[in-house]
Parts: sequence; structure tokens; C-alpha cells
Amino acid sequence: MGTERLAQPINFGKYELVGRIAHGRMGDAYKAKSHGVEGFEKVFVVKVFHQALTADPVFVETVIEEAKRTVTLAHANVAQVFDLGLEDQSGQYYVAQEYVSGFDLSKVIRLGQNRGSPVAR
Repeated sequence: MGTERLAQPINFGKYELVGRIAHGRMGDAYKAKSHGVEGFEKVFVVKVFHQALTADPVFVETVIEEAKRTVTLAHANVAQVFDLGLEDQSGQYYVAQEYVSGFDLSKVIRLGQNRGSPVAR
């Protein structure tokens, strides 16, 4: 995953956002850290939804239902969902997921096409 490093980390609820991974129609995905005692640190992906979308109760309900469903998934090929929350300062909903280092699927597909070895459909 390509991460655009932030000029300085942003405190966002219990997470520290350290880089932006992606920007999309629904919000932004950040590489984030959670800190514990004695220097304990865990890396996550925190997806922060745009405030304009979270003003829509139907959107919020959909996000909550999707998070409830995905948190029950346990498979090696599915990133785990750890947290769904509402950040107090900004009023933005977010989902914290497992950070998986590597290329995203669209990049793998492009690389395969460029090398004449397309990924099977």
C-alpha cells in the first residue's frame, strides 16, 4: 500500500493517524497507530467517513450493519475489523481494521496486465 506520510501525526480518538493510504467518495483511509503501556504499539487502517455522509441516518445505519457483519468474518484472506466508533471532536464515524502490508488488488491486477500475465478472473 502506498502511504502518503502526514506532515505530523493527527490524534483521532484513540488512534494516531500517521499517513493517508487512500481518498475516496466515502472518506479517507489512514495508516494509524494505537499506543499502550511501555511503548506497546499496534498498526491499523482507520477508515474515516466524510462528515456530509454521516449526517445521513440511512448511511450511518448501513455502515453500522456492515461493520457488525464483517466483524464476524475470520479468514486469512479477509482483513479483520477491530473497531467501529464515532470520534468525539469531529463527529466522524470510523472503522479500524487490520493493516496488511503490501499491494492492493488493483495494483496487482495492473502489474499482471503490464507483464502479460493477467490475474485469473
